[in-house]
Amino acid sequence: TSSLRNPAYAYSVAGNYNVSLTITDTSGCVNEVVQEVVIAPYPTAYFTLGTASCQNVPVFFNDSSFTTNSLINSWVWNFGDGTPDSIIIAPNSPDIYYMYSESGDFTVSLQAIDTAGCISETFYRYFSVRPTPIAGFMTSDTACQTGIIHFQDTTYHEPGVVGEAWAWDFGDGSFGFSQNPVHSYIQTGQSYDVEMIITDQFGCSDTTTQPVEVKPSMVISFASNIACEGSSTELIANLIQPQNDQVAEW
Repeated sequence: TSSLRNPAYAYSVAGNYNVSLTITDTSGCVNEVVQEVVIAPYPTAYFTLGTASCQNVPVFFNDSSFTTNSLINSWVWNFGDGTPDSIIIAPNSPDIYYMYSESGDFTVSLQAIDTAGCISETFYRYFSVRPTPIAGFMTSDTACQTGIIHFQDTTYHEPGVVGEAWAWDFGDGSFGFSQNPVHSYIQTGQSYDVEMIITDQFGCSDTTTQPVEVKPSMVISFASNIACEGSSTELIANLIQPQNDQVAEW
């Protein structure tokens, strides 16, 4: 009870309460009114997400917050990486994609605020972001075997992380799926854009594309002068292609 004209009272449990007000005037007249007061429960913040993700890959955070006596009006997300809070106001969807630019372990939090102004307790989840591999490869051709190119994966992985899958596009309509493939090009004497996609054991991937020059087949000829019997003639060798190639021995 309270004898104040405008008291404030904190209910410890949500619910509907019948509150009575009794007023006695200076003449001793008494009147009473009973009115129901609704005490709303706090909303409950909750969300789900995957167990792990990869650096620079968007992560989907699925809100499952709820309340009983009103509607949730806003959501406050914090992704634990030092960036400002993301505040979403209804009727916008509270579900959100977020991309981490760095790898590591992060604490993600969510608060829900309902239309009565009640603020939920902060809900936390712990989230791991794996480093993305840095894709790379080298090439070498095969001596005396025109069009045969050896590809060597040079991808960088964090210690303890290894590649698990490779997808190669050799640029001529052919594909490969081994770590260090050997490919034979039918059309030589031109450049091909070769793409490699590397995926590690955590499902993190990276892509790189490089031009690969495939040397043409060797074409040679020589010329000579007409000479009389017993006289010497000059023989002139010519390497027609590949142009500007170095000659080890004539």
